[in-house]
Amino acid sequence: MATGGDAPPGTNVVEEWIAPSTVSVAQEGQVWYNSSSNVLKGFAFSYGTGAWTSGGTTNSIHSHVGGGAGTSTAGLIASGVPPSNPPPGSACEEYDGTSWTATPDLNVGRYGAGEATNAPQTAALCFGGVADPGTNNKDATEEWNGSSWSAQTALPVAMRQVAGCGTQTAALSVGGWGDYPGPLGRNACSEYDGTSWTTGGTTSYSARNMAVSGTSALAL
Repeated sequence: MATGGDAPPGTNVVEEWIAPSTVSVAQEGQVWYNSSSNVLKGFAFSYGTGAWTSGGTTNSIHSHVGGGAGTSTAGLIASGVPPSNPPPGSACEEYDGTSWTATPDLNVGRYGAGEATNAPQTAALCFGGVADPGTNNKDATEEWNGSSWSAQTALPVAMRQVAGCGTQTAALSVGGWGDYPGPLGRNACSEYDGTSWTTGGTTSYSARNMAVSGTSALAL
């Protein structure tokens, strides 16, 4: 599911990805084997193509959102900044596959935050971000339990435009943008275990506004 964004002056348009239907392995796919021993070496399947379809629009415009949580039938979006209201947004909304419902706000308003994008709708995680004038980076971490947000251990370094993935108990923060005059683009990673953050590995280059998927143990 895709929602929000920075298409001027921001958007509340939502689109859902319709996965392709299952295909018969007997009809589509390839198999490789050793012709002498007849040992299977590998196989590949073709799953066809899917398509995007329009979903319900959010109640608020969420620009500069770092991600969300859940699925196309049980989703969550939090943070962002509405174009008509410069202070960073703290609005949170849940999606049921048809429409969005406003839920309690984040405790810390921000945009450019990271989120545990593999988390379910009822156990989300939001971290980092920035408040206007764009140099007030945040290290705040908050957990969502399906009804309210609660403050947790802060990120090791205040950061905005971070990439996030994983779940509420196994999350990863990657890259981001620091405050001037310190290092701006960063390649540092931090891992969250549901209680605290620890330093992880580093990416091969410094960047912000990246996309990442997986968990704190295995990410791309």
